[in-house]
Amino acid sequence: MAHSLYRLWLRKGEPFTLQLEHNPPVEHDGGNSVTHLYLSATQAEIVRGWVAEKGCEYSLIPHERQTAEQTKERQTLLGMQRGDRVWPSAACPTCAWFDPLLEGEPCGRAGWPAETIEAFGADLSHCPVRHVWEG
Repeated sequence: MAHSLYRLWLRKGEPFTLQLEHNPPVEHDGGNSVTHLYLSATQAEIVRGWVAEKGCEYSLIPHERQTAEQTKERQTLLGMQRGDRVWPSAACPTCAWFDPLLEGEPCGRAGWPAETIEAFGADLSHCPVRHVWEG
C-alpha cells in the first residue's frame, strides 16, 4: 500500500491525541494545530473520520511534488549536471548578470549579445569576478 506525505491542519473541536503507526502523535488542544503525517490512502480516510468526529475543522493536504520543469529549473540554478564545472563565484546566483540557462559561462556579461549588455547596463562594481571583464 503506497504512502504519501500529508500536512494536517486542525482548527477548533475537542482536544485529543491520536497515534498512528509510524507517525508522531497528533496532539490537538482544541485551538490550531499543524503536523505532517506519512499515510496510506486508507489511513488518510481514518484521520478524516476521526477529526470530523471530534468536531474539528480540518485540512488534510497532500504534499506537493515538483513538476519536471521545476526540478530542471532548481537543478540549473544549483549548477547541477554541469560535470566538474562550477559557478565562477558563490555570489553568482545573486547577481543581476547571472543567467544559468546560458550554455557554458553563466554570466550574461560573457554570453549575451553586445546590444543586450549595453541595454542592460547593470553595475559590475560588485562582481567578485569582474577582473575577467575589466582586463
